Amino acid sequence: MKKVFMILSSVLFLGGNSLFAQSLKKQNQQLKTQNVALTDSIKKLSLSLDSVTQLKARLLADYENIKEKYNDSGHIADSLQKLSQLQASEIYALQLTNDSLNSRIQKLLAERDFLQYQTDSLIALQENKQKEKKQKELWDRAAWFNISYSPQKINSDLYRSELKSDYAVGITAGKSFYLHKKPLADMIRFALNWSYLDLNIAQYSAPYSDRIDEESDYTDGYDDYESEESQYKMELGMQIGPAIIVNPIDHLMIQAYFHYAPAYSLLLDEDFAYYGSYASFFNTGVSVSYKAIGLGIEGRWGTSTFSQEVYNEAEDDYVFQDMKWKTKGMRVYLSFRF
Repeated sequence: MKKVFMILSSVLFLGGNSLFAQSLKKQNQQLKTQNVALTDSIKKLSLSLDSVTQLKARLLADYENIKEKYNDSGHIADSLQKLSQLQASEIYALQLTNDSLNSRIQKLLAERDFLQYQTDSLIALQENKQKEKKQKELWDRAAWFNISYSPQKINSDLYRSELKSDYAVGITAGKSFYLHKKPLADMIRFALNWSYLDLNIAQYSAPYSDRIDEESDYTDGYDDYESEESQYKMELGMQIGPAIIVNPIDHLMIQAYFHYAPAYSLLLDEDFAYYGSYASFFNTGVSVSYKAIGLGIEGRWGTSTFSQEVYNEAEDDYVFQDMKWKTKGMRVYLSFRF
């Protein structure tokens, strides 16, 4: 029994061991299969790890390169930043210099404008002075001295007919006083003329028979020379009146005027008997002058009254009577202006 048991036990043990061995074999086979799969997985993992290591190495290399580049870029950036700061400082300094230069330029421009203004003012002043000098040269010749010849005529209460002068000469000296400082339109001025000397001398010859106190046959038995008598008439006075003076071109002056001429009139006959009285004359004329020389013509008229000796037939004696002498004519004169 015991042997059977042992045999059974052995069989069972062996059977169990066989089953166990098969189980172990299967497990071993599975382990091998798993080991192969695990080995493959390990290899793959190793390969993957190698790839990762290589990738890591490449990444590290790239990182180092990038870091180096970054460091280089950092240095360049720092340099650029420093350069930029330096340039910014230089630009700021240049800006300050530019602002200073702009300020200086503006100041110089202002000084230039001021100098230009002063130059223009000086030029204008010089032009005005030259113009004033020219105007002074033109208009300063306000004084004159005239020598005239006058073919004048006289109507006298002493003679029946009009008497013509044998000669008549005159001298006039005076000055123009301008009524405004500057010429109108740079060419016209109004003035008040004053002639402080107006001297006129004339000689008349008349037949005795023409006297109102003589008969027409008075000269019977006398020659022509003895039948005439001479009268000398002189006026000494002044002139005053308005004038307009025009300067059309260069030194040419044209003057038109009207003068009142009060005078002392003196009549002298051939017997040296003289008569004097106050007389009023008027002169109006035109003169043309160039610088110091001029020519003029004027009309002259007036009346003198003398108390003269006239033979009175009723009283059969010479008596004094008022005789009017009306003078008219013109004077042509040469003018010297200064």
